Amino acid sequence: MKKRIYLLFLLLIYSWTFIGCHNEQKEEKLNDGLICYTETGKDGESLKGVKRLADGKILVEPAPYESVTADSCFIIARKSAYSREVWKTDGTRIGRFDTFTGFGGRYYMGTRYKTTCYYFPRYDVLLCSEQVKQGVHVVCLKTKEGWEVRSYEGELVWQGTDEPDLQAVDKQFVTE
Repeated sequence: MKKRIYLLFLLLIYSWTFIGCHNEQKEEKLNDGLICYTETGKDGESLKGVKRLADGKILVEPAPYESVTADSCFIIARKSAYSREVWKTDGTRIGRFDTFTGFGGRYYMGTRYKTTCYYFPRYDVLLCSEQVKQGVHVVCLKTKEGWEVRSYEGELVWQGTDEPDLQAVDKQFVTE
């Protein structure tokens, strides 16, 4: 009789420890509308995902990310020192980058291998190029159609097939 009670007791402790705690979630607020939740995977690894507070919709599926951050425009999930996955806050995937940084909410810059990408939230424009020149007030990017010069807010300043003189365009933009 004592053996049966002892085995029942061990079985109860085992099931409570391994089954009951398996799907435990931890939540952390990212911004006003998003939370990062952490759950334990089947192999015991820590998986992080993102969901919207208002309706509980999962925007980023749980995966083994080192960290997850968010601002008013983007969710950035860091896989390693040089690997970030980026989504808009509505759940639209932007892509994978080696680096991804915001500059005061005016624009974001991401890099992947030889490519530099700029995202301008005001115009909801993402431009990527292997040929980029940065001025003080504008950035020049080589696109499929030619060259584009944009302010750091994203306004299209100039567009053409020939490479622009960055210093001249930069000075012109200041005087306008």
